[in-house]
Amino acid sequence: MQDETPSDALSGTTPLSARALLAYQKAKDRAADPDPAVRAALAAQVDVRPELLYYLADDDAPEVRRAVASNDATPVRAASRLARDPDEQVRAFLAGKLARALPGLQPAEHAALRDLALHALELLAVDQAVRVRAALASAIADVDCAPPKLAAMLARDMAREVAEPILRYCATLTDEELLDIVSAQQVPWVLAAVARRRRVPAAVADAVLAAGDGPASTALVANPGAEVPKARLAALPPDLAARLSGFVDEALRWALAERPDFDREAKAEIGAVVRRRLDWARDYVKREQPEMRAARLYDAGALTEDSVWDALS
Repeated sequence: MQDETPSDALSGTTPLSARALLAYQKAKDRAADPDPAVRAALAAQVDVRPELLYYLADDDAPEVRRAVASNDATPVRAASRLARDPDEQVRAFLAGKLARALPGLQPAEHAALRDLALHALELLAVDQAVRVRAALASAIADVDCAPPKLAAMLARDMAREVAEPILRYCATLTDEELLDIVSAQQVPWVLAAVARRRRVPAAVADAVLAAGDGPASTALVANPGAEVPKARLAALPPDLAARLSGFVDEALRWALAERPDFDREAKAEIGAVVRRRLDWARDYVKREQPEMRAARLYDAGALTEDSVWDALS
């Protein structure tokens, strides 16, 4: 490493004091140490000067480059070279580091660095190693400012461990992208991940239900953030309606158990009414005509006031 006066053009820090200059010289000596363990320990420190980390990003030892890639103090300008590193773990560590850095790169004055970071992230999003793409997806999924283009790329990945975190958690994945993905990739785990999002718009919910997948539809109906079209619920297949009824029945029992303002008789009556009406709804999707149903109930001696109220409800 050349002996240079440390003026940090990458981070804009001020020149060093005499004491700091001495510490910097020692750090430079460690950066050139023949023992890779010494260099790796230096690369892991958060107080290392950015130019030293930039220099160590080209180290021959992969353990040193891994430390550089995972260090939040590493300058973003090193991201492009690290994104092409031959070591898979280096690239995976870089994915997490860049995701953590994104919120701090949003102000306009950081536009140039943000562009560098986005370029490196896009390289990682098409990395041949699933492990690298999965590391990126899991890190990006929780970032509120995740780039929509990057989120869309990862959400369409064929590997479940890559796409699923984005489909379920990424807030910047647009409604249009979700609808397109659900329509094109009616794979059970894709549908289930979308069904469990914090917010599922009506058009996307309708597309999930239209796919006819039982677990995904059940998860969607149970999701308080899903805008489930009532017309679609009425058209559910009988077997799916039965599974949903079972889920609602179980949820109802737990909800009533938590209500101290209802006595035992009131809870039993509420439960009986809900179960009866769920059964009626399950039969309704069989498309039996009302007059035929009434005649059948009459013949069975079951055309009671309760059955009429259930039908009206």
